[in-house]
Amino acid sequence: MDVIPYRKDKNLGLAYNEIFRNSKEDVFCFRDGDTLFLTHDYGSILDEYHRLYPEAVLVCYINRASPLSVGQLYGRKVNNDPNILNHIQIAEKLKSRLYDVAKVDRDISGTLMVIPRTVWQKFPFREDGLCLGQDTEWNRRIRKGGVNIMRMEGLYLFHTYRLVNGIYDKKHLLNG
Repeated sequence: MDVIPYRKDKNLGLAYNEIFRNSKEDVFCFRDGDTLFLTHDYGSILDEYHRLYPEAVLVCYINRASPLSVGQLYGRKVNNDPNILNHIQIAEKLKSRLYDVAKVDRDISGTLMVIPRTVWQKFPFREDGLCLGQDTEWNRRIRKGGVNIMRMEGLYLFHTYRLVNGIYDKKHLLNG
């Protein structure tokens, strides 16, 4: 199930946890509200990846995120190109690698995360009221606990990620 977690108080960890607590679904695809799937078959692609790698947390290639998430950035760098047609071409090109994966051993951006309930049950998110840092703290904890984070080589997601104000503008993520 594809879900965009949100809470007015910006307690992102609580938002993630409430989604799992209030549902019987076995897996969720969490993604940021400023993202866009670029191919019509993204749902079946996500389902098949999860079927093939049911115990892993899955992430995908993205165009924009913190440079620290280099393992997800297509081309290993932030892409400032606002032309969506160019990104659609990338998404179509990557479909030639459908169902291949690569292990990610570095910090990830939570832009898109396919999380099995079994992983969440062992590693629920912090509910400390913070938005910033949730993805980093959680992915470090699950990797230390032996959970594999795998990048879906055949899926690309467009992420506006502060395209207008720059990647270091975090005002909208802070409480207050």
